[in-house]
Amino acid sequence: MWHRCIPIAVVSYILTLSVGRMYGTKHNYKIDSNQEMVALGVCNIWSSFFGSLASCASIPRSSVQESGGGKTQCVLASCIACALFTIFAKFKEFMNFWRISKLDGAIWMITFWGVVILNVDYGIYMGF
Repeated sequence: MWHRCIPIAVVSYILTLSVGRMYGTKHNYKIDSNQEMVALGVCNIWSSFFGSLASCASIPRSSVQESGGGKTQCVLASCIACALFTIFAKFKEFMNFWRISKLDGAIWMITFWGVVILNVDYGIYMGF
């Protein structure tokens, strides 16, 4: 397993650091490589509890955000909020299932929260 983990960690760190330095030079701010490593480590450790993939910077996403004029953390938070809004908008379907059958509604609710809290695989398994 380590022979797969180490290259992913090294590549994601180098990519994140290079993207940060590229935009840091462009917008006149300094990037602390130690702080970036700690941030990536904490982020990836926490995300591993939720079945997430390894995280790192992305040149296409960063360039789109930069060309759109985004400069604050608020832009990232609004993107996440919009994505969550569409996910939780599906919650209205629960009432339809509950009216048709209490059992169907309960299964839908268990599956929904299993996917949101655990991950997609476990949530679907819980629904069976």
